[in-house]
Amino acid sequence: MTKTFAQFANWVAVASGNPIVFGIATLTLVVWLMTGPFYSHSDTWQLVMNTWTDCRYVPMVFLIQNSQNRDSSAIQAKIDELIRTSAARNSLVGIEKLTPEQIERVRQSCAFSELLRVALVAYKRIEQIGIQVHQLPLGDTTSQA
Repeated sequence: MTKTFAQFANWVAVASGNPIVFGIATLTLVVWLMTGPFYSHSDTWQLVMNTWTDCRYVPMVFLIQNSQNRDSSAIQAKIDELIRTSAARNSLVGIEKLTPEQIERVRQSCAFSELLRVALVAYKRIEQIGIQVHQLPLGDTTSQA
């Protein structure tokens, strides 16, 4: 059952992105707008389109969301595997389950770690060329007028 639903959801997601489907939806809207004067733009005329769009789009939203959730899960599993098999930090595996605030802290931690890495590389490069760090000019802290 779930495999059949997944296949159907994939089919709907692909079909709904087709230019022909977009053209049909646009044509339906244009025809509906053109029939307005014949029905004096009545409440029934508006209700027909409202009902039609609800019946058509509400299920489509859930089907496309199902397809996107599976795509996201598959991509996340692939990324997790790449992290596990590389020199990247394994602590990043599974962070998609954290709250947005926790993810932001992890992101900031990664940025800080990168900053430290760059500073260490720069420090080692300075030592390689023979400059003592305490000899580097850091700017004059006294104001000169």
